[in-house]
Amino acid sequence: MKVPPATTSGRITVQTPDGKATSPTDFTVPLAGNDDNFETTVRASVTGDPVSVAVTEAGKRARVFFDADQDQSISVGFTQSTFTTAPTVTLVDPQGKTVGTTGYLNTGSSDYEVRDLPVSGTYSLVIDPPSSATGAAVVTVSHPAGGQLTFTSDPAATAMTRAGQDGAWTFDAAKGDSFSLGIDTAGMSDDMNVRLYAPNGDQLNSLSVSKAYYSSLDTDALPTSGTYTLYLDPTNGATGTATVTVSHYASASALDPTGSAVQLGITRPGQDGTLSFTATAGQKMSLGVTPTGFSSYVTGYVYAPDGTKVDSFNVSAGSPAEWDSAALPQTGTYRLRMSPDHLGTGTLATTLSRTVDVGSLTTTGNTATASITRFGQNAQATFTAAAGDDLSLGITGNTFTTTVYIDVIAPSGTKVVTSAALSSQSLWTRGLSDLPESGTYTVVADPYQGAQGSLIGDFVRRRERQCHRRQQLGHRHRRPPRSAHPRPVHRSRR
Repeated sequence: MKVPPATTSGRITVQTPDGKATSPTDFTVPLAGNDDNFETTVRASVTGDPVSVAVTEAGKRARVFFDADQDQSISVGFTQSTFTTAPTVTLVDPQGKTVGTTGYLNTGSSDYEVRDLPVSGTYSLVIDPPSSATGAAVVTVSHPAGGQLTFTSDPAATAMTRAGQDGAWTFDAAKGDSFSLGIDTAGMSDDMNVRLYAPNGDQLNSLSVSKAYYSSLDTDALPTSGTYTLYLDPTNGATGTATVTVSHYASASALDPTGSAVQLGITRPGQDGTLSFTATAGQKMSLGVTPTGFSSYVTGYVYAPDGTKVDSFNVSAGSPAEWDSAALPQTGTYRLRMSPDHLGTGTLATTLSRTVDVGSLTTTGNTATASITRFGQNAQATFTAAAGDDLSLGITGNTFTTTVYIDVIAPSGTKVVTSAALSSQSLWTRGLSDLPESGTYTVVADPYQGAQGSLIGDFVRRRERQCHRRQQLGHRHRRPPRSAHPRPVHRSRR
């Protein structure tokens, strides 16, 4: 019988005026190159039972037929493999063209997948051992589990119950949308790889998640509008259930250095939150953050107006935290992204403050007062000194009920005093001996856990050099010289 050129492998359907019938077995069109070398040819279904293939003679191959539609994705699980050398796995479409990439059938369990099939019809999965290798395996063909999500959907359970089955979820988004993914693999028997695909099929991002664990994936701004795909790929054909949640970033009103604390609520697993504030280049700002409801820490990332990362800090569960900037590098709007660990949810009360500027201190000036009235706020003062100067820093009043840490920073940025602890309501004097540089020094007061209070003192006063002091003392108490004429000696008479 002559076969038309466009004929493909698969079941033959014959239609007449009296009806239509489909053959119970497959009609095979030879593939290019040594097609008679298939020892095993079996048919599988994406919803049917697993099938077994075997290659018992060196140099032979095995083939699995299955039907699929255009734009569908398929995943294949290989179990109970006895091949000691891994055969290659390729997928041939109904037109005889190889699609996807080459995979490998490893000993034990493994998997293989191809996304976005090009045409509808019968596909051929070709298993080709190395020339001397033989063995057998169980093959399961599936469509990915999943469906469609929105940014407000409840967490979605992805039940991957067939060996090698993957998960695939789609969601629609606009260009510039923020994106957070929370994924929980508590129900998985092995690790999982997660990939995010853009509407044009390009991979945007990926992460690996250990079995029975959790992770998150965040994108500040999606690159284009359209339908995105979230692909879950368990390793080694593993089965189980993974729960996914997609969200936009949570947001709150802008921070104001003279306003009240801003409440940022993060309510969805894996969700990040954003805050913003404006500042000018050279300013120093402080943040005080009080967490509520989080089971683990939250990491804060600070970004400059041009998008570069300035710094990061951690907020422990149930404990207030603070962040103090160096001189900020740019003028404009800064962005703060808060990323909870362990898919945490809760509320962050965040206070922005400018550093209290006490002004310039002198060795002959009056006492100065630093009043800190906002959670997380710092205070600073400056003084001018020459290299080699001996000075002292004194605190004569202290209303803080917790520790205050004092830094003294040289003109170059080197710390002369680092985190010197001033205890609750205590007084304090610290010598600054033989200062290393000439120029303007900065004194910074940083209360523990953002406490409020006041420090009063003659912050800087000159301390006399000890050698000079000794010279003065020596001059003041020097004995007069002995007389040149010796005193007469009186002897007693007998």
